[in-house]
Amino acid sequence: MYGGKEEGGGSLQEGKDILRLKFYFNLLKVGSKPINIAYPLPLTSFLAFSLSDSGILEFAISYAFCFFFFTAINLWNHVNDAEDDARDGREHAIFLLKNRRKVVIFVLFFYAFSALMISLAKDAIAVPMFLICSILTWIYSDKIFLGKKIRRFKEDYRTEILTYIIVTPSFALTLWTFFSPVNSIGLFFATIFALLYISGVLLKDIKDYSADNLAGYKTLAVIAPPLTLFIISFFIFLITIFIIVTLSITKIIPKQLVFTGFMFIPLTYSILSIKKAGWKINSTILNAIRIYTVSYPLIILFMAILLLSLKI
Repeated sequence: MYGGKEEGGGSLQEGKDILRLKFYFNLLKVGSKPINIAYPLPLTSFLAFSLSDSGILEFAISYAFCFFFFTAINLWNHVNDAEDDARDGREHAIFLLKNRRKVVIFVLFFYAFSALMISLAKDAIAVPMFLICSILTWIYSDKIFLGKKIRRFKEDYRTEILTYIIVTPSFALTLWTFFSPVNSIGLFFATIFALLYISGVLLKDIKDYSADNLAGYKTLAVIAPPLTLFIISFFIFLITIFIIVTLSITKIIPKQLVFTGFMFIPLTYSILSIKKAGWKINSTILNAIRIYTVSYPLIILFMAILLLSLKI
């Protein structure tokens, strides 16, 4: 009889453990979206590793930082948008609404873990850069605390753009300090990351139109037509490749990076496809848009491989 009770109690505990694991798995799953070149893809850390003289340990530390930081800002953004997303039929929103208090605590812990990792940085500039990133990403999404008194940065295109312009290079410089003190190569890394990330965010804004419009936000997705956002994204991407090729030709950065110029090919294909479709974003150019989207991780991976070839 006693054995039966112990078995039943054990089964009950196992059930609770499984539910707890499932909760954390779902939390981390939501925190990994949207997928970007820094997290969950380890490409930004891989590029920094390839540009620097550091080792695998620094790569692992930098990616762990990306894991904690991006999980925090993604979850913070999603939990604040949960009500809007639920109306838009997004599955993760119900999960977040049911567990809002736990999610907020989880976010705070992950912001704190990110802050603790700054102690491993090799340049003191990481501290103010991280503080800038943390404060702005918090205010960008927050409508639970500060958002009750001030409009969230993400709800207006002016503060939305300002946040992107400040946070993206600040984050990249913070990440670089896990590999090396800030130098000319670190500034190059931060510039390229910022341009590519902003270019990619403009594409993400296109798919956010319906939710933002229903919520009454004045985001880029609402005030600018999809074609305009794509063209701006395209030219930022084009400028990024031009900077890389020019700096490699002038030998300011490794000359092998001149081959990054091959990335002009998928970009040219994408813009010509849109021109052929009468400058309209529709189902006929889906393949071109996919190729364009894949070009973001591809250019980072291509640069990293070119740089690693110098070390072999």
